[in-house]
Amino acid sequence: MEAQGGNGGTKWDDGGDHDSVIKIQVRINKEGIQYIKFNYVDKDGDPEKEQLHGSETGRGYTLEPVCMTA
Repeated sequence: MEAQGGNGGTKWDDGGDHDSVIKIQVRINKEGIQYIKFNYVDKDGDPEKEQLHGSETGRGYTLEPVCMTA
């Protein structure tokens, strides 16, 4: 999929070294998406450090799913 959205920002790719996604957080503000954050499990089944794309500064509201299953 090609990059979507308005002007600015940068493309990102967290790579394929992960086994699954265990948590996704999306923070929004009045202008749109402020950031998206992923928590992965590595190929050995261990949790990895979260990957943040965007900015944590400023006001906003964080959306989180209740649970995710593989």
